Amino acid sequence: MKKVTKTANKVAFNKGSSASNKPMSVDQLVLNGVLSVLQGRDSWNGTMTDLGKKLSKVWKKESDMLPKTPSYLRIVLNRVVRKLKSQKVSVSFDRSSDSSRTRFVTFSK
Repeated sequence: MKKVTKTANKVAFNKGSSASNKPMSVDQLVLNGVLSVLQGRDSWNGTMTDLGKKLSKVWKKESDMLPKTPSYLRIVLNRVVRKLKSQKVSVSFDRSSDSSRTRFVTFSK
């Protein structure tokens, strides 16, 4: 007999599309969330923690599906960088020069 365990693989659905029953992956949530954060702006700059908070505001109902840690968010961002670049969004990662060496991400159109 197989033992059934719960996993963290939850599924969100596309908002406002005709195919509203198509599931969205974490990658799609982050990709669409970054594009939403950039809407009406030329650029956005902040830490992974800042980005996680912004994405949680964009995806209120689906926020439990978003990456919980800044390091996991960076992994997901690395997977969607090409898709962002195909949308004419440049992505750069940087660190501060002070002793804290804070990591930053910048998105610009």
